[in-house]
Amino acid sequence: MSIEAFGSFWDALVDKRFGADTVLSKEERLIYAANLLRGAVLESGLVGYFLETEANEIRDTHEALRSLDLAEPLRLLQQAQEIALNGAPLPDSDETLTLFDEDLSEDEYEAAIDDLGERLAPIQDQLLLQDDAIFDAINRFAIEKGLIST
Repeated sequence: MSIEAFGSFWDALVDKRFGADTVLSKEERLIYAANLLRGAVLESGLVGYFLETEANEIRDTHEALRSLDLAEPLRLLQQAQEIALNGAPLPDSDETLTLFDEDLSEDEYEAAIDDLGERLAPIQDQLLLQDDAIFDAINRFAIEKGLIST
């Protein structure tokens, strides 16, 4: 599938995800989670991904990468999560993560983000190298599950 055709599919999936009366199927949820990671790494990096993504969507991303047979991106996500959460388990919630003490001053918060970004940078660089593999696997999965046509 072309990037343009995938863009249309993605737009429809996002609209469905945020629609008032709609629920994503399991297959759609997995595609959404995998592409959310892919887009976040490209746009806002891993720091942005962990700050802006709900815990349940991160959990879905783990499942998606396993389902798509993407062992290397899964390993990288696990490594990044270990760093971002300081070894703590992923919370069982549908809320975004709290990575930093809420009592930090603005300067301390920015310094903490910069520090986390530096620690995640090597993993982020490796994930960027996996972008084509993730995109191809998402497309294959969507075609196999009948969500898009060839």
